[in-house]
Amino acid sequence: MSGLVPLIATFWLVACSSSPCEDADCDSGEVLAEECDVAVNAVTQDEVADTPQVRDLTVSLTSAADLAVTCQRGAADPEVHLWESPESQEHGVLLAGLLAETNYQCEATPICGDLKGTARSFKVEIGQRLGSFPSVNVVGDIGQSFVLVNHARFCDDQQPLRLLVFDAVGQIRWSYAGFPLEVKMSIGHQYLGNGEFFWGGGETELGDPSFVDLRQETLDQVAYPGSEMLVWHHEARVYPDGQVLSMVETTNTYGSNAWKGFGLDLFDPVTEEVTWSYSSQAGVDQGVLDASSTGDPYHANWATVDGEAGLAYVSLCEAEQVIAIDMSTGQIVWSFGKGGDFALVDASGASLPDDDFPQCQHGLEMRDNTLLVFDNGQTREESRVTEFTLDVDTWTATRNWTWTEEDFYELSLGDVDYLDDGTVLVGRGHVDCLDGIQGAFSEVSNLDPESGETPWRMTFTDSEDVIYRAGLIDICDVFGSSLYCPEVAERLEVLGL
Repeated sequence: MSGLVPLIATFWLVACSSSPCEDADCDSGEVLAEECDVAVNAVTQDEVADTPQVRDLTVSLTSAADLAVTCQRGAADPEVHLWESPESQEHGVLLAGLLAETNYQCEATPICGDLKGTARSFKVEIGQRLGSFPSVNVVGDIGQSFVLVNHARFCDDQQPLRLLVFDAVGQIRWSYAGFPLEVKMSIGHQYLGNGEFFWGGGETELGDPSFVDLRQETLDQVAYPGSEMLVWHHEARVYPDGQVLSMVETTNTYGSNAWKGFGLDLFDPVTEEVTWSYSSQAGVDQGVLDASSTGDPYHANWATVDGEAGLAYVSLCEAEQVIAIDMSTGQIVWSFGKGGDFALVDASGASLPDDDFPQCQHGLEMRDNTLLVFDNGQTREESRVTEFTLDVDTWTATRNWTWTEEDFYELSLGDVDYLDDGTVLVGRGHVDCLDGIQGAFSEVSNLDPESGETPWRMTFTDSEDVIYRAGLIDICDVFGSSLYCPEVAERLEVLGL
C-alpha cells in the first residue's frame, strides 16, 4: 500500500456522512453504494522513467478520505488490481505489476469508513518494455508465488543484466535494469517485502549492496570506510535483523606467492558499522586453505552466517569444499568435500566414493546441520541437487537424497532453496557458450524430493538466456492482484468494488 503525507497540514472538515446502515450491516464490513460526500477532483498519472510497467498516480479528493484504486483489463477479466491509500485529500499511489502492451480500465474511489464516495474512471495504457526481454514456457502450478530471477545474455555480450519478476504463468510483472554495465551475473538478490528489493556483488567495485524500490530508485547502499575500494563478489544478503552480509575479493599471500582470496563483511545499516569480518588469509595462516596457489583457487561463490550457532559458511567452487568458520575465533572448524573432514555415506550408512562429493557447487542452503547443494558435477559431467546431513560428532556426511534428470549438466551457476512446504526451488543457469549440454535452456523448477517429480517448471525459450539465482515472492505482498491473492479478492468484495 502506498500513500503520500497529506498536503494540507491543518485540520480537515469531516465530509463523510454518518452511516445510514443498520448495526448488523455495519458490523458485516460491507460497503454501501456512494453514500459518502467525498468525490474525486482530479486524477493524473506519470510514467516512471525507464519503467513503463510502473505508473505514479496522483488523486485529488474534495475532502480527506481513504482511497481505493482498481484496474482491470476488461469487465470479463478475472484479474483486478487493488491499491489502497490511507486518509488524505491528496493521494499518491504507485501502480505496479501491470502487463506490457496492455490497456487497463481503472477507477479511483474515496472510502469513508464503511461508505464509498463518488468514483472517477480513467484509463492506463501500458506500452512496450524498454529493450529485449526473454520469454518462458510454464508447465504446472507454482501456487501463490511470483518468481524472481536475475537474467542476462552475456555469451554474446548482450546486456543489460536485469532483475525480473514473473507471474505463475510466465508473464513479466516487473523488471529492474539499474545495474552498472560492469556488474556481472554473479550477484545475490532478494525481495524484502513492501515493494523493496536488494542486490549486491557482480565482481566489480560498482556492485555495492543496494536497496531499490519498484520505481528502480536506489533507497540505500552499503558503504563504510574503505568500501569504495572493494571488489564486491558473488554474495550479498539481508537477514531478518537488518544486517547485510557481503562477499568481497581479497589478495592472499604466502612468502612471495600471491593469489585471489575472499572476504566476508557483516554490516549493520543502523549503526553503519561492520560488526564482523573474515579474510581467507586467516584460513591460509591456519593451514587449512591451500597456500601454494595461483589465480583464483577457491572461487568463493556463496556464503551465509548463523548467528545463533556462531558459524559462517562459505562455498568454494574451485576447491570443491564448503567450510564452516567460527565467528568468534575466525578459525575454520570444518571443511566438507573431497579431502575434507567428513566421510561420505548414503542413507543406509554405506560408504560412497569421493566422486559423490560436490564438484563445484552453487546457491546452497544450510539449515542447522543439513546442507542443500546445487552440485555442478564438473568432472562427473552430470549436475545434481543433493541434500546432506553433517554430523560433527562422528564426522560423517549422510547423503539423504539426490536428484538429477536426463541432460542435466551445467558447468557453472545454479541455485537451490528450501520452500515452506518441504519442496525445493531449483534454478538451472544455462550458459550455452561454456561446456555442458549445448542448446539446453535455463529453468526454474519446483522439486519434490520424496517423489523426484517437478510439478512446476518455468523454461526460458532461448538457449542464450542465462539466470544465476532464483527465488519466490509472496503474491499477496506485491502488485495487489485478485487473480493470485485471495486476500485481495476478499478485500474487493468488502469494499464493494
